[in-house]
Amino acid sequence: MSTVPDYEANYTEEQKQLAEHLIGLEKSALDKWLNGDVSGYRELWSRRSFTYFDGANLERVEDHETIDAFLDELDGSFMQTSTTSAARVCSSVTTRHC
Repeated sequence: MSTVPDYEANYTEEQKQLAEHLIGLEKSALDKWLNGDVSGYRELWSRRSFTYFDGANLERVEDHETIDAFLDELDGSFMQTSTTSAARVCSSVTTRHC
């Protein structure tokens, strides 16, 4: 039995490297986030073409300036309360990449 999802089994080497790179960016941003540092996502999210939505917001955010203001409010205002890291969070909720 394969441990690799069917869709991933057909990835080219370039696709595998790109997936690992993107997942690494997300892990890095999440590690910062879990320590109250919003800069990881602020730097990761595109200023040119941006949309953000989640279940906690009634409206979708269509511009980076609005999310910047939101991130400014959060920056440094929260910290993880356990030894949780992005790797542990990812391993519990997503694929083997995290």
